[in-house]
Amino acid sequence: MLNWSIKKTIYLIVIVLGIAIAIFFGFFYKATLVINTTPAEATIEVAGSQHKSQEKIKLKPGSYQVKITGPNYIGYEKDISLKIGQNKTLNIDLRLKPEAIKVVPGKIAFLTSGENDKSLFYLANGGKTLYRLDKSDQSIPSIVAITPDIFSDLTNVIFSPNRLLAVLKKGTNNYLYDFNRYDLLHQEINDWGTGFGETIWSPDGGKIVYYFAPDNGEITLIRSNRDKTDEERIYNFKDTPIRNPHLRYALDSKKILVFTDKVYLFDIYSKSLSEVKEAGKIIYAGFTPDSQNIIIENTEGLTIMDFEGKNQTKLDVNTQLNKLVWLDNTTFIYAQSTLGASDTFYKYDLKSKTKVEYFYSSQDQIIAKDLVLSNGGNKVFFNNGNYLYSVNLVEKDY
Repeated sequence: MLNWSIKKTIYLIVIVLGIAIAIFFGFFYKATLVINTTPAEATIEVAGSQHKSQEKIKLKPGSYQVKITGPNYIGYEKDISLKIGQNKTLNIDLRLKPEAIKVVPGKIAFLTSGENDKSLFYLANGGKTLYRLDKSDQSIPSIVAITPDIFSDLTNVIFSPNRLLAVLKKGTNNYLYDFNRYDLLHQEINDWGTGFGETIWSPDGGKIVYYFAPDNGEITLIRSNRDKTDEERIYNFKDTPIRNPHLRYALDSKKILVFTDKVYLFDIYSKSLSEVKEAGKIIYAGFTPDSQNIIIENTEGLTIMDFEGKNQTKLDVNTQLNKLVWLDNTTFIYAQSTLGASDTFYKYDLKSKTKVEYFYSSQDQIIAKDLVLSNGGNKVFFNNGNYLYSVNLVEKDY
């Protein structure tokens, strides 16, 4: 048996080792994380606990997700790894969310992009005047009245591709307006009469196509020169169920989309009409920018399909076609509605089927439609409650 002195020595060694281990784990084993934030009042979350700026956070070695948030700031998220006894400091400057701003004080209508995306156009001044706004990224945009204060009760404005002409609609009346931009006093307006439904321009601006249903019973699709000369009746709708359809011209000028709650394709060269049967009952439709497919909106969302209604790709986005604008052939910006909250803006990539969220703040509730991108693609203009707004498109990445 061990004598008492040896036992005391062993007990003493054990106690000393215990104290040493406790000191090691208490002071040297754990890592120390310090996060300095701007603003200083930002909230820091690590391992499910909240902390303050400059606080010394003791953590076991391992991996952690750091989340930093602040009112009207873009949140920061990062995964970090801590080693035994490591002292780590992060200096994080949160970025302010850009603010959605009202660009002009009065109500607007018929917001549309200008030629080559360098400007946008809208009706304002109580519906009396058309305006052009320079879409450059300057903080104070250039706004010019491009007509006298002469309009009333317009139900649509359809600009030609070069924006030098426009078809103005009042109910079933059509008027061709020649801006003659160098002299407002000598601008011309020609009354085409009544019986006109949807009216569209060919992509080159040389032709106008319109649904024509006057009181005499005619129900036709007509193509004419932009001054309404050389009229050509290219399709008779009388023996079809199609009445008062929407029309969309493909950018390659080969086809016209004709739709009500069903979708039809009209071939410009063969002058034939075919139903896209697989599209089902729709709300709205259009061509993709490359003119190779159709994008439809129904109660289930948005779907892209070929001209026969096949090769369908349902998009993982919750939006409508009037809340979407194409950035290029495979990418678009859209506004997604959330019940009781402002819309969220996203960028969606058709190839990768991924979306990126944009962040902003607003004192007003934002329900966006008729989106128009700035010429640099880093700002979006939109109609919010019949007011013109804009917001810079800023991602979360730091």
